Amino acid sequence: EIFKQGKNSDMWPYKEIKGTITVSGDSTTSTTTTTTTTTIVPPVAGSVEWVIPTVNALPGETVTMDVVVKNSDIEVAGAQFDINAKSPIDYSASSGSTAYDSTLVANGATKQFAFGQGIGKGIKAENGSTVLTLTYKVPADCAAGSYPVEWSNAFISDTNGNDITNKVTL
Repeated sequence: EIFKQGKNSDMWPYKEIKGTITVSGDSTTSTTTTTTTTTIVPPVAGSVEWVIPTVNALPGETVTMDVVVKNSDIEVAGAQFDINAKSPIDYSASSGSTAYDSTLVANGATKQFAFGQGIGKGIKAENGSTVLTLTYKVPADCAAGSYPVEWSNAFISDTNGNDITNKVTL
């Protein structure tokens, strides 16, 4: 069974195609058949929290926010997600992921982020380690108030590419 978007409830039908080699001529005819077996590995067990902190700033300041791991009990191999700060707070930069021994890939224009082990290695991050560091600029004319910094469109995977997003509290 091949799953759509990693969900067991959304299966694509598939058909095995067996290859054949036929040799003609004066010599013996030989046929070879190949069978492909697909093994489905269930997602890893456990959970983890990735916490965006609350920070204080004054108008005109630049602030950094270390997104940290808490209650780590699961291996993560990769993730992609969006993080947006409410206007007028401006995204400036990001770095990471030391928690998962990966290089963060960031698209500052769309506020989309991703990291992963190129070999699909799952890592159980240490509690308190940094998933990523975000840097924001507070405009000089910014009104006093609270401006949420929020996750969206997350997809987090284990070593086998299984969707474990529901096991990560964002």
